[in-house]
Amino acid sequence: MTEGHPLRYLTLVMRWLGIATGGVLIGVAVGLFFLYSQTEVERTLGRGEWVHALLVGVSEQSPGKQAEVVGIVSLSPQGRAVWLGIPAALTLPQPDGSLRPLVQLYGELDPAAFMAQLARVVELPLSYWVEIPLSRIAQAISKLNVEVVLIERFQYVDQDRGIFVDIPAGVQRLDEGKAVSYLRYLHPGDEPARLARLADLGQALWPKLAELSWGKWREAIETLFTSENTNLGRWEVLALAQRFRRLSASDWTFASLPGEPVSGGVRPQVVETRRLVTSIYQGKEYLTRGEVRVVVLNGAGEPFLARRTRAWLIQRGFTVVGVGDTERQESRRALVLVRPGAEAHGQMVARLLPGGAEVMAAQDYGVDRLGGWPAEADVVLILGVGFEI
Repeated sequence: MTEGHPLRYLTLVMRWLGIATGGVLIGVAVGLFFLYSQTEVERTLGRGEWVHALLVGVSEQSPGKQAEVVGIVSLSPQGRAVWLGIPAALTLPQPDGSLRPLVQLYGELDPAAFMAQLARVVELPLSYWVEIPLSRIAQAISKLNVEVVLIERFQYVDQDRGIFVDIPAGVQRLDEGKAVSYLRYLHPGDEPARLARLADLGQALWPKLAELSWGKWREAIETLFTSENTNLGRWEVLALAQRFRRLSASDWTFASLPGEPVSGGVRPQVVETRRLVTSIYQGKEYLTRGEVRVVVLNGAGEPFLARRTRAWLIQRGFTVVGVGDTERQESRRALVLVRPGAEAHGQMVARLLPGGAEVMAAQDYGVDRLGGWPAEADVVLILGVGFEI
């Protein structure tokens, strides 16, 4: 045996160790990928659907369990995220017809029942919930050295809820105490302003979160998420964290649920909520019939057809801004002409008409044939031979 043999043997052993170690690492990576990809969260995103989670910040300082901060965190398959702030004083309709403030209901209902009530208001499928003590959120804010600018002194006392807030105006770094006060501060009747402040806080937080290493994210996850405070599984939380960590500040949308202040709380605004949700999550314009302005023209030569149609449209909520006749007879049963940008308006009218209608851009039809486009109209409905309501 020569002197080179032991060295060659050692080299061979190290090579095999390297191969084995690499195989183990590859196996671990494949295993983690398999676990992440098999979660219901990943399957939902894989189907091209949003994932929505209710996040509730509860205060240990209040008697009982008080929902101080309420919002819906959403993630799209395309890598967009939304924070939809919910007024803590939002009143939810109950089976007996009464309205109860969300802040009270949260302590009385189990999470599934609570989410079901809120889902009917926001018209989003809420499947997941997370409940985090405000003290833990404040600790995270303090560690990130977040600063906010207060244009006025925050001074507020609510002995019934155990709230004592006093933060000077100016630039403030939020330590734990100030962070809790910032989250809880609510001047009476000023819920929209608080929701806006929480959105500003989220926008200030995210760039700092995005800079953290995956190790720091894991540490935060272990601190904030436990089996007792969420129905998300461990692998689902990790899968979501991996996706959220890749988001930049420009990938986020911060919004607040519309509400009307009333005695005893904030009443949901159904139309404005639907408009907001449709715009943010679907990228579409939500219209009410009253926003669609229609001119009705009689192209069939039948007496009073345009006037009867006008009354029929008004009964169904549309805004009719004019009626008249066309100089030439229209052979098509019904033709809906739309101005540029009013395509959705025209489709809404066409879908409602008995037997439907053809929809056409005004420029394709020829605006000169109408004697010019009616200034106030989104839609011109031309009634042709055979049209009847």
